[in-house]
Amino acid sequence: MKDLSNRILGLDILRSLAILMVVFAHASTLFNPLIYIPFLGIFVGKFLAISGVLSFLAIELFFVLSGFLISKILLDILSKEKLSFDILFRKFWIRRWLRTLPNYYWILFLNILIFCVIIKKYTFDRRYLFFLQNIYTPHPSFFREAWSLAVEEWYYLISPLVLITFINLLKHNVKSAFLFSSIAILVAIVVLKLIFVQNTTTDFDEDIRKIVIFRFDSLCIGAITSWLYHYYKAYFFKYKNVLFIISCILLLFFINIFYLIFENNYELYRNNMYIKNFINYGFSPISAVLFAMCFPYFYSIKNIKIGNIFFAITSKISYSMYLIHLFIYYLFFHQKIVPNTITQSLIFGTIYFVAVYVLSYINYQLIEKLFLGIRDSKFPNIS
Repeated sequence: MKDLSNRILGLDILRSLAILMVVFAHASTLFNPLIYIPFLGIFVGKFLAISGVLSFLAIELFFVLSGFLISKILLDILSKEKLSFDILFRKFWIRRWLRTLPNYYWILFLNILIFCVIIKKYTFDRRYLFFLQNIYTPHPSFFREAWSLAVEEWYYLISPLVLITFINLLKHNVKSAFLFSSIAILVAIVVLKLIFVQNTTTDFDEDIRKIVIFRFDSLCIGAITSWLYHYYKAYFFKYKNVLFIISCILLLFFINIFYLIFENNYELYRNNMYIKNFINYGFSPISAVLFAMCFPYFYSIKNIKIGNIFFAITSKISYSMYLIHLFIYYLFFHQKIVPNTITQSLIFGTIYFVAVYVLSYINYQLIEKLFLGIRDSKFPNIS
């Protein structure tokens, strides 16, 4: 377990909870018969009902985590040397690309082979090769989970360029440049929404949530959180318990509000201008801020006595889990494997989760770890 050492347990917990929620929500129909379990079925039914909203929030949590962690990398680099294009390429971009791209293209190839060539359910779109499939138009039906990867890859590319610009404008005042660059991207996202999100937009999920040019907001909030951690560490942790309690209470409130709108009364979103604007402009940044408020508490967790290894492993293979789980789920349904009884639900649900974990772990060992090794040997981290 050497490669599980030196990890931040609290962030592993958050990442694990996020990926497990996404994996569960996307296959929630496998668990529908469990609502007939005496007494427990009531709670299962309520959890299944809100699972869609929880999966929305889980992606926001992933974005905040990504913004926080890549900003931490950039700030660590900036604390030791000037940020040039050469440094940016060798110590940030190429390390990011070796972390994300090989696994992405491998799973993309598998999806093309199965769903485009063998099953012939979809036609391959070349835009996937360059993360262009949802830049400003709704994401295609093929390889649905790739929408969030496109958001992150474009943020990894664009945000450091904006940062370099502000560093030069502010005469190498890194502290101010980093904050202003994140705020500038946030403002740009709001402006883009004001320009392009019209009142006729009727689908928040497809027309806004999954469009790259509208989705850097949560990543920027993660970046600002990282800036606070880097420059104001004492204040970052000072009110961690209060912030955690407040964020939990507000998250429960917003889960209920979003459920009532998204799942229970979507016509309210379509027809009420105030509700529509609240969702279109508020869902992502509000969710991101609430998750960011949890970070000081989780970041300070050192040991939970039980589950440390589980969370560390789940977090480590979470990228593979994200890429693989829908692939497995679609194969279930291609074979018409739909549970009708409690027993079938338990069996198929167990098979699904075991398959996701086992195949993700194998994929991590064979693909991710190989390229991470190349990255760390050829392009070592900050000296």
